Amino acid sequence: MKTIYTIACLLLMNAGLAQTTGQEVRETQNLDAYVGVWEYANATDTFRIVLRKGIESLPHSYSECLIGGYRYVKQGVLIGDYTQGAIPSQFLFKDFSVEDETITVLASNAHANPERINPNQLYVFFKDRGLGKTTTQGQILLLSPTQIRWILEESEGVYLTEEDIPPAGFSVPTDVVMTKISDTVP
Repeated sequence: MKTIYTIACLLLMNAGLAQTTGQEVRETQNLDAYVGVWEYANATDTFRIVLRKGIESLPHSYSECLIGGYRYVKQGVLIGDYTQGAIPSQFLFKDFSVEDETITVLASNAHANPERINPNQLYVFFKDRGLGKTTTQGQILLLSPTQIRWILEESEGVYLTEEDIPPAGFSVPTDVVMTKISDTVP
């Protein structure tokens, strides 16, 4: 009986510790539809993003997410290729800095309330390696199983000095329809 009481006390203490130090799980929907390689191309330019599933770990919550990179060729000139090498399987909030070379695209529709999730819309955090800036104002809209709309907008904010203000614009397309060219991530 004493053993059962001891085990019950340990379980209750462990459950209490998990509630005070644990992270909230945020739900996601339809992320598998976005996994793969997506491309926009015209006569002179090619913009490609690669997205794979991963885990997003924030200070007080975690969820599934999409992590990826991009490749952009403008008028036959390679502007940047951040699809080579290993795409990490986890995003830790403290690691998302312009200096971090491993993540350039982070996308999710995670929410604590599953009823508020739009399975056809992802919010995007994007690192523009060409300009050395980050935006939190991106979106990916699922138009069909084989098409998405990629949208980037400038992040707004208050800056302490003029040197802190990021350059205007982006070095990649900001509003294009992309076609899925592969379901698998290289």
